Amino acid sequence: MRAMCLLLACLALSALFCSGCARHTYLVELNDNKTFYADPPLVLDTQKRLYRMWIAGKQYRIPMDDVRYIDDAAQVCYQNGFDDTYTCFDALYQY
Repeated sequence: MRAMCLLLACLALSALFCSGCARHTYLVELNDNKTFYADPPLVLDTQKRLYRMWIAGKQYRIPMDDVRYIDDAAQVCYQNGFDDTYTCFDALYQY
């Protein structure tokens, strides 16, 4: 019985990670050659022309013009200018 519960727990965890629910970080490169990994969501505020992203548990605001590349698998969210909601798109930077 104990072995069966352990097996089911392992299967449940592997299904969680394989289904895309696992945390994913995105590679971000800046024009000054700095690179780092950002946690989702990446929020783009088009009115202020900046990205809001979480890096190592702290939120940063980075001007759009300073960003050279964002991982092409990134989910990018657009800030709504009228309220605090945003709309997200998967794989926005496909080449």
